[in-house]
Order: sequence, then structure tokens, then C-alpha cells
Amino acid sequence: MNQATKRRAKGNLIILIALLLTKVCTGQEWAVDVKTPSGQAGSGSIVMVDGVVNANGWKQGLIITANHVVDKNTTGITIGYENKLEAREAKVIAREPRNDLAILVALVPATVDAVPIAERAIKEGDKVAFVGRNKRRYEGKASVLCYANEAWTDAVSMPGDSGGAALLDEKLVGVISGGMRWAPGNVKKTWPCRTANLDAIKEIIEKAEPQVDWQHKTQTEDKELKYKQYKAGDAKEKNVTQIILFTADWCQPCKQLKKEISKYEKQLLEAGVSRLVLVDVDVNSKFTKANNVTAYPTTMLIRNGNILVKQTGGTANALTQKIKQALQGK
Repeated sequence: MNQATKRRAKGNLIILIALLLTKVCTGQEWAVDVKTPSGQAGSGSIVMVDGVVNANGWKQGLIITANHVVDKNTTGITIGYENKLEAREAKVIAREPRNDLAILVALVPATVDAVPIAERAIKEGDKVAFVGRNKRRYEGKASVLCYANEAWTDAVSMPGDSGGAALLDEKLVGVISGGMRWAPGNVKKTWPCRTANLDAIKEIIEKAEPQVDWQHKTQTEDKELKYKQYKAGDAKEKNVTQIILFTADWCQPCKQLKKEISKYEKQLLEAGVSRLVLVDVDVNSKFTKANNVTAYPTTMLIRNGNILVKQTGGTANALTQKIKQALQGK
């Protein structure tokens, strides 16, 4: 190979590397590094930002990461952005150890927006993209082990990837927890890659959001009320205003009320409802009995663990009016 050919080959290689780096970094300003006072480090994603910018060019935001990245610290955590910018006083405001999730409130550069949230959860066969430490990007195919709150893929994660984003169609669907088995090599790697799934992401954001004094809240998608299946402890959660609907697959009036309630989504959101929960009375008989529910459908409005409204039967319109009155203190 002559010198001219070598120079052309070297030039083409440099162009290829530049294109690859552009692909990795473009559109990922929301991807951040997380460092704790105790020495733990990982990745994270900006999921919500305040539209008000302070005099120094920063705004308030929420960062989602893996709980095990920040489990030894609550305050004094450093968030690293592009161009070596850092916010050094981030603090944890919500944790979900069972899903390995945590949310921090931190200052965010004025030019950076939140990552959009996915419309659906990861399911078997999906091609999932991951953004780890220093915006390292890799992909994996989802296995049969996909549930509402977690999913497994055939990807290999590396140190520092924990807390990074799992993406479906370039939208946040999960948060990297790590892997199960050690892969060979000098650098420790784990395979397969475990990630939280969409339901867990939405739940912890809903839990964290009311704890922040937003001046002008902005998100990359409009907030909406969607039904989630009941799990133990939902009714006792603090800082959550929720409607719990006791229903069953064989109950036609239940299905009708569930459908009608969705038509009042805007009114319920404006009133302050943040979550709709479905309780299958056949699956959750203990919880059903504990709330003295013997006829279906029965609907309860719960705020900070306290029952404000309880209605058996009735229309969605009547229920909505009761809820609005209860939340307005009338």
C-alpha cells in the first residue's frame, strides 16, 4: 500500500469514527453521569425540567438513576453534564429499591431538555437501545423475561452503565440495573442486562413530582391518567392522590365504569388526581375485604393514604363531581 492510499484510508477511518461519535452523542443531552460522596458512580437521565432559568443559566430538574448507584448517599451527589458542567448538590427525593430506581432533584443547564417517555413497555423480542456511562450506546434484544416493572435483554453492560437509559424508539422505557453473569475479558462486564420497565418508571416519577416546587413545569409529553394494576402498598403511599377501582373480569358494570372514568381524565387531572389503580377483587381478596368492599364496582379516592370518597356503583360523572368537591375541601 503506497503513502497516498494509506492517507486516504486513515482519513476515511477518522471520518467513520466521527460519524459514529455523532450518532452516539446527538440527541442525548439528557444523559448524565452520577457521582456520590461515597465514591459510587453511574449514569442517569433527565426526566423532567422546570421552564424557569435562574441568573446563572440553570433550571431545576429531576434525574432518574438506579437506586444502587446512590443507596449510600441522599445529598451532596454530583451530576455531570456535557462540556464538563456539574451540579454538585443533587439530592435523592424518591427511592424504589424493589425496582432499583431513584430520583434526584438537581440543577440542569438551561439548554437541556428532558428525555421523552415511551408509550409502551418492553416486551419479548423488542430491540432495546441503552445509553450508559459517558453516553456509551449499545443494543440488546428483549428476552421472554419481560414484566410490568422489569425486563431482561441479551446486552452486555459495563461498570458505570448502571442508572443509564433503556430506550424504545429513542424514548425512555427503563433504567439499567446491571447484569446477572460475568462475561469474559479484562474489563468486568455483566450479561444479560436487566432494566426496570415502563410501569416502574412512571410510578416513581409520579411519586417524586409532588415533592418539587415547580415554577413552570415542562415535560416532553403531556401528562395523562392511565390505569395500573394494584400492588401491595399502593393505597398507603404518601404524596399520591389516586382513584382505586375494585373490579373483576366477570363484572360488566365494572368494565363500563372503568371506560367512563377515562372520559373525565382532564377534569380529574385538574382536580389533582395523579393515578388510577385497578384492584382485581379475585386476585386481591385480602385488600378487598380489608376495605369492606362487598359489591362491585366500588371506587375510592385516596390521598396520602386517607380515604376521602367511597362509592359503590353510580356513574363516572357523579363520581368525578364527588372527587372534585372532596379535593376542593367542600
